[in-house]
Amino acid sequence: MSIKHMSTSAVAVAILFLGCGNKPSESVPAMAPPAAKEPYEILANLQYLGTRKDLKHISVISLTDHNVVYDSACRLHKHAGELGIVLKDQDIMDLGVTDLRTKGYLIPGASHLDLLEAKKKEAAGGKMLPWMAKLDAHKLDLLPATDTLPDGKPNPEYLEMKNRYAAAAMQAGIYRIVSGVPEAMWPKLAVLETKPDTQSTDVQDVFVGYKGAPVMQVAVMKNKTGNYGIYNLTLKQSPKQLISLLDTSK
Repeated sequence: MSIKHMSTSAVAVAILFLGCGNKPSESVPAMAPPAAKEPYEILANLQYLGTRKDLKHISVISLTDHNVVYDSACRLHKHAGELGIVLKDQDIMDLGVTDLRTKGYLIPGASHLDLLEAKKKEAAGGKMLPWMAKLDAHKLDLLPATDTLPDGKPNPEYLEMKNRYAAAAMQAGIYRIVSGVPEAMWPKLAVLETKPDTQSTDVQDVFVGYKGAPVMQVAVMKNKTGNYGIYNLTLKQSPKQLISLLDTSK
């Protein structure tokens, strides 16, 4: 699936869908919602996943085009690592990405942010936990994005990761970021607006918020089946900030 740049005329003609009523869901359904036929319907799927933890449902909201799946996986885990969102060991096993744990790209209970903060404390005279000292800051949450290493040498793991683990890594990335949103917040989220992405006519951006405050931006693309899958998922606030937002609004 090609990623085409938006033309000026396409932007001018694009219709902006505001709010879909801008009303939060009263409750999250016990049964899995259908695949998203419209971009804004992705929220109901995320609400279900965020509260019911039904890992099988991730495939319903995932992309199937191999040309974009791996790049999406790289973005998702990098973003989660920067925000300090982690996966539990059981999550890693259930999501089928144990090989990424073995290779050092995913570590249970640790993120790239955690490692950087630990290194800063060590540089200031503190001590780093022995197991954390063994982690590779160049690998943790940073899936190989090119076929060459920073020193110019070939990256032997790039093609293996892309060809063997792209789909599982992407689905683990989706679940990881979804888990960064407080469970109690999911039923109260609403679509603020939906509009074409500024960089690509293939992508629609769904902006989701809590009482008007931005929470996440969900970029979706159409699969060949006509259903929308997640191209990228970006939290606009850190998990700690979301917890604070939820607490102060009670």
